Formats: sequence, structure tokens, C-alpha cells
Amino acid sequence: ENFTSQSVKRRIMWHIDYRGHSALPDLERAVTELTVIQRDVQAVLPLAMDTEIINTAILTGRTVAIPVKVIAIEVNGLVLDVSALVECESDNEDIIKVSSSCDYVFVSGKESRGSMNARVTFRYDVLNAPLEMTVWVPKLPLHIELSDARLSQ
Repeated sequence: ENFTSQSVKRRIMWHIDYRGHSALPDLERAVTELTVIQRDVQAVLPLAMDTEIINTAILTGRTVAIPVKVIAIEVNGLVLDVSALVECESDNEDIIKVSSSCDYVFVSGKESRGSMNARVTFRYDVLNAPLEMTVWVPKLPLHIELSDARLSQ
């Protein structure tokens, strides 16, 4: 069979036959779903250009983004870029967001708080991998004090 993706799901309908009993109706049959994977991937690892993001978007209105690549490591040690094949989701969009194409994490200024362990989860086939980030948020209202009395007015 020619697979177009890295994994294929197959359904198997089965039942248990007991000697001396008539065949079971379809309602009493079980269905199991199996995932068949072409590659023997051992781990998935999201890699970000930085592990901290400062949410200056709250002050400037300009999005702050950090690029992300996702790699898969096979049992034989082969490393593959699977960035285009992953799904992703932020655990809390009030802290950090992730692009729909999963190629960057970002803050837009609409977030309500920061975190020392903000998490975005990346999925490749049956494997999951978290990307943990520290998100710094300025405390509002922002007070700026200058030593020069003229500039401080």
C-alpha cells in the first residue's frame, strides 16, 4: 500500500465466538482502531530560538514572535524536520499563542498575564512534546521615573 502521510489509521471489527452459541449481532461486535506508522520515530522535539519572550506587545501593539522548528528522532538516530507535519496547541492562550502553521509562538498584547512555565504542545502522529517558555509581562499601569525634574513632568 502506498501511504501519503507518515501514519494511517485502520479499523478492525472483531468479536469472540463461543462454542455452542449462535453468531452475535453486529451491535455486539467491537471496533478497534490501529495506527500504522511508516517510520520508527522515538521522540519529537520542538526547538525555539529562545526560551523567554517579553510581552512588549501590551505596550506597543506589535506582535512579538519566536520561530519554532519541530524535529523527530528515529530509533536509528536519523533526525527529521517534521515542522510541516505537526499539530499544535497552546495550553493557555491568555499567556502565549501559537500560529496555525505551528512555526512560531507569539504574544499579541491581548494576553492577561505571564508565566514561568507557559506550555505549547506539539503533536506528530501519536507522539506529543511540550515547549515550555517563560513569558514576561510588564505590570500596568507603567510608571516611569526620571531623575531630571524637567523630563519627569
